[in-house]
Amino acid sequence: MKAVILAAGLGSRLRPITNEVPKCMVPVNGIRIIDKQIDNLLQNGVTEIYVVDGYKAEILADHLIEKYPDVHIVSNPRYAETNNMYSLFLTAQYVKGEEFFLMNADVYFDANIIKGLLNGENQSKIACDRSGYMEESMKIMFDGEKINHISIMLFQLTCIESLKKTLQYCLKKLRTLSLTAKMRLLGQRWLWTKSLSMLVSSHM
Repeated sequence: MKAVILAAGLGSRLRPITNEVPKCMVPVNGIRIIDKQIDNLLQNGVTEIYVVDGYKAEILADHLIEKYPDVHIVSNPRYAETNNMYSLFLTAQYVKGEEFFLMNADVYFDANIIKGLLNGENQSKIACDRSGYMEESMKIMFDGEKINHISIMLFQLTCIESLKKTLQYCLKKLRTLSLTAKMRLLGQRWLWTKSLSMLVSSHM
């Protein structure tokens, strides 16, 4: 089993902590996040590890070479203008057609998560925390057992979808009422205006 750790990001939301180091090197309980992730993998027999660096790459590379010399470093020189998908693309030649762990380097978690993902049938899996809601956390939406949305903005997306359904229902009911054409038109305009206002507010 292989693993890809995406560590190229700017870490702008953790500034000023990340002014001098990449966010994966920020310590949690005295342990750097990247060290915890690599140790978790090694404890579960995952030894072929690729780390994609970018922001403060030289600092991260020096640390990895000293502490984890067997870890492979892949550089993303375009980290400031690309995203995680591009960083993952840079590792394609090493993991294409094979099973591998895909990890964001700013997530601190226990080794049992890796163990749990390794157990069971070989299939696509994702680990998620159901203990609470945080505005800036990545969110997941299920349709039965199928994942159909993964996004930080998921709450807004669900609000918009709910608003859309409510508006459709109200317009349908409005058409059934015994109103003059002018009153019906005024009602429709009010609904659209109100909906647009709510939609704009949800994106602010």
